[in-house]
Amino acid sequence: MNEQKQAFSIAYARAVAAVAGYAVHRPESDYDSIDLGISAGGELPQRPRIEVQLKGSSDDVLGDDDFAFWLKKKNYDDLRVSEVAKAKAALDRAVELATTRTAR
Repeated sequence: MNEQKQAFSIAYARAVAAVAGYAVHRPESDYDSIDLGISAGGELPQRPRIEVQLKGSSDDVLGDDDFAFWLKKKNYDDLRVSEVAKAKAALDRAVELATTRTAR
């Protein structure tokens, strides 16, 4: 079941990125808790890029205004550096744009 959740998470992230016109890469190893990298497409001289850790769950994790899931301390520590906050804001915006495009 975990492999299925992981495959679905990756497929969903790739689909959202594709709708937004972004490129996706998958690191060969997961030493730093990074599952995918997403970079902007287009004619930019340097493509902005973020790296993300994906989570999939068969549990009901959605609240009214948020969601919550269990995360190993190692993964939390890997992801809580200050650059992650900047990347999260960029990813949130990318998902918002992709969702808006999809809804049209």
